[in-house]
Amino acid sequence: MKRLKPKMIFSLRLTTFISWFRRNFGLTDVLNGAGNKKIKVFVFITSLGLIGIIGAIRFFIGPELALSIFYLLPVFLCSWFIGRSAGVAVSILSALSWLYLDLLSKDYFSHFLIPFVNETCRLSVFLIITFIISALKITLAQEKTLASFDYLTGVTNRRVFYELAGIEIDRFRRYSHPFAALFIDIDNFKKINDTFGHQLGDALLYTVANVIKDNLRSTDIVSRIGGDEFAVLLTETNVESAKMISPRLHTLLTETMKKNGWAVTFSIGAAAFSHPPANIDELMRKLDTLMYGAKRQGKNSIKFEAII
Repeated sequence: MKRLKPKMIFSLRLTTFISWFRRNFGLTDVLNGAGNKKIKVFVFITSLGLIGIIGAIRFFIGPELALSIFYLLPVFLCSWFIGRSAGVAVSILSALSWLYLDLLSKDYFSHFLIPFVNETCRLSVFLIITFIISALKITLAQEKTLASFDYLTGVTNRRVFYELAGIEIDRFRRYSHPFAALFIDIDNFKKINDTFGHQLGDALLYTVANVIKDNLRSTDIVSRIGGDEFAVLLTETNVESAKMISPRLHTLLTETMKKNGWAVTFSIGAAAFSHPPANIDELMRKLDTLMYGAKRQGKNSIKFEAII
């Protein structure tokens, strides 16, 4: 019977090990995290391929050159694009791959324990880097969230509203999908703050934001763009729908304020666009004009306009 060459034996054993790893370490669970699953699958397979390539190079050139630093690439890819669990798994796999190659070259070392000590140190470095990278990504994600949302009300802030409204304008210009927008100002809010304090004022703002958000679609955008001002972007909304939404929101907000004993009302500027505005500045000017038109009507009212 023809004996297999050492290189072929290495390849077969590495393939067997990878298969065992995938069965026992829950690759499917690793890949089911948040984000694009296809990207995660691609990154994980690429990382396994890199481990195999690095191992093959190490096998051919021997133990004299320290190539273990190149394992940081698959460790980084998995830690960043998939998550901490995948980073830990790839770190372990990388260390075991290098240990296996060291054991094939055991005559090179003065003591049989040296490969185990070396790989323990390498694994420690891989794991430290994995935890640093995953923690960094989590921190960046949290910072991005804080930069996008109003900390008091939990709705998006002015910057996000401007960005999304700009995207909606571009989408309308390209696909002719109508949208509407509202500018809601809380009448007499300053009096509430001055009389009852900022704590009650904060509770009022939080309540207003949630009443608006809870009574719109998940695709609509609610943003706090000023101290007592909110803007709403109603995607895929025609003139008829916008005419119904504005009074309904006004009624819900008014009833909620009365229920809580808060003496405030709402002036709403509403515009339904059958023709896209030139830019976000034109959109906001129109909404601002309509909102102040509602205030000039005596406050607690709606000023609506269909932009054709």
